[in-house]
Amino acid sequence: MKLILGPRVRLMDVDSENGNMKKTTVLRKAILERRAVAAVIQEGKVRTYDIGGKYSTPDMAKAIAEKLS
Repeated sequence: MKLILGPRVRLMDVDSENGNMKKTTVLRKAILERRAVAAVIQEGKVRTYDIGGKYSTPDMAKAIAEKLS
């Protein structure tokens, strides 16, 4: 199965600081998230048990979220 995203695929995202709505493409957001995950894993400071670390999933999620901000 092949997924093709057209140029009009959008995700509504709420800016939590001022409550404004902004449009972000799904693909761009996915790319940024993937890069953040890769960066956290590559740094090696925070890793979950399944990839040889000692941190929990919420710890990993927090590190990824910090990378995105």
